[in-house]
Order: sequence, then C-alpha cells, then structure tokens
Amino acid sequence: MSFLHKSLGILTLASSLMVGCTDRGAAPGTTDPDCTGACEPVADAGTRDGGSGDGGGTPGDGGTGDGGTQTGPLTLTVTEARRAAKGTWVKVVGAVIQTVDYEKQGTGADWSANFYLVDPANPKQGLWVYKFYQDTPTQYRAKVGDKIDIEGFLHVKGPFEQVSAYRPQLASKYYVDGSQQPKMALTNIVASTAPVDNEVSVDNGFGDAKGGSARPNPDYAGSRVHIAGPLTITNASPKAFQRVSSNPDDTRYYGFEVTGGILVRNSATFGKCDYRQKVIDGATVTFPDGIRGVWDTYSFAACEDGGTASDCRKNASVVPGTAGDGGTGDGGTGNIYTYVITPQNCDTDLKAAE
Repeated sequence: MSFLHKSLGILTLASSLMVGCTDRGAAPGTTDPDCTGACEPVADAGTRDGGSGDGGGTPGDGGTGDGGTQTGPLTLTVTEARRAAKGTWVKVVGAVIQTVDYEKQGTGADWSANFYLVDPANPKQGLWVYKFYQDTPTQYRAKVGDKIDIEGFLHVKGPFEQVSAYRPQLASKYYVDGSQQPKMALTNIVASTAPVDNEVSVDNGFGDAKGGSARPNPDYAGSRVHIAGPLTITNASPKAFQRVSSNPDDTRYYGFEVTGGILVRNSATFGKCDYRQKVIDGATVTFPDGIRGVWDTYSFAACEDGGTASDCRKNASVVPGTAGDGGTGDGGTGNIYTYVITPQNCDTDLKAAE
C-alpha cells in the first residue's frame, strides 16, 4: 500500500470543506464508505491513469512502501511528481511556470494563485499548483516564464470539486491532512522563458474525447498544446459541456466541440469572443492556425437538488452525457473525467478567421 494511503483516513470536516468537498460517502471507484473527498479513485488524473505505478520506491519515501513516514521531500521531476502517491512530500527543481489560470491578491500584499509548472527540458506534462496566500514567499505573484524550485505535497482533488475533480495538484500539507505546517515553499525564483507549446494534430488522432466518454492523451496532461489547424466548430452544444440540472434542456454550456472530437472549454474566453454563440446564430467559425491552451481534465459536479447554485450540495463529478455507459470501469456511472483544452485568450490561443 502506498505511502500515507493507510494513514490519511478521514479528513476533518474543516479540511474537507477547504478542499471543496463535503462529507458525502464513497466516491466513484473507492471502497472507503467514510470517504470525504480525499479518498483515491480507482483512476485519478495523474499518470497512474496510464498505468506506470505510483512513483515507486521504498517504504517511507512516498513510493510503493508500507506507510512509512517521510523525513524530508523527494526531489522529483514534474512527471515523477504527477505519478507520486497521494500525500508524498516532493521538491521540484528548476521548473518553469507555463500558465497562470487564476490569481487573487489578499488583503495585504500576499497572493494566491493556480498555475502550471513544466520541466523546460521535457515540457510534455505539467503539474497544477495551488499557492495559498500563506505559502512562501507570501508576496510572490506567479508569472509566466518564472523558473522556480518548489516544495509541497501531492494531493488529489476530491470527487465533489467542480471541473477539477480527481486531478492531482501540488499544495501545502493542509490539503492532504489538515496540517498547518509545512507550508508550500517557492525558492530560487528567477525570470526565464516558458517552453513553446507542444505541437499536436488531429491528423495523428490527438484529442478525440468521443463525446466525453474517453480520456484522450493523458500523456500531455497539464501542459500547453498547439492543436494544428484548421479547426472548425462542429458542435456548439456538446452534451459533455451541458450544465446538469433538473431542466433536461438547460441552455448553459461550458464549451464547444471542434474538428476531431476535441472539446474546447471556453471559461477564459466566452466573455471576449463568444464563438459558440456565433455558431448558434448560424455562422461557421474556423480557427485557421488551430487552437492553443492547457490540456487538462474536465468533470461536472451537479447539485443534488437539481438546482444551479454554486454552493449547493453536490453529487460526485462525472462527464455529462456519459452516465450509464458502463465502459469506464466505474460500475456504469459514466466517465468520471475527460480531457479538454482551455484557451487563455482570444488573440493567440483562440483566434478565429475574420
């Protein structure tokens, strides 16, 4: 049994709420009836999804040992950190911030952010990081291109998280077991240049989510990709992106589908370039140079009561439209996550033909 898998047990209610979970019973694919959202699914969105173990190693080092206790962090690459057992204390050296997808300034000069790290020499996979205000340096504002050393703990987002359920993330130890220490630490921060986007193509079969029932190309998870064009919106309202509510004809969708069955999440762009609406209005929208963005997981946690409130009591996340397909190894409840691309802007990542 992997490091900390025995000892994590049940998180306190306070810590489960901080992670975005609620005390809900077993998650899809788990066997722990007391799971609060911290239990490990059968297949989470790390590279263990592809089947190469959980980091390997000996007892107490965060690998496949017998629940020993780490006395210090393991120095790992980004890819190795993604594979590490949940709860592993890791240090990644010389990684570069490739995308900042969320940031917020606190009441003082402190900053919180979500960002993606890649190894400059091997940028095919990225590691999603959550820097809280109190993680050091508290006043650091994440910038694309910064090279850093980072020390934190690998955890897996709970099944009741919106969008990011089952996704691995590096953060402070609090998000593993509620401990106040150690905080995540960023050191040796120097300005650098982010690696170029990974070049991929539908001609080589990249990205076909098969309506959300597949998990295409997990080997690119967490990295930026450039899907070569031209690409055209083929479905403005794919079921996989429909908001699940008591209304089966709910009109809220969180993205669209393009050539090759690729799902495009438009959370960062719809307010500036709503190409989905243009297609609904009768236009044809094509991206001659293709689409750029972060390639990562997507799942939807619906409200138990069929409502749409963001603070409602959630059902465990699943890809809409895949429930009951029986083909994902999770008891026929549907695909618990798929992979999508999320462009960050309209002028480079999601630039349509004029």
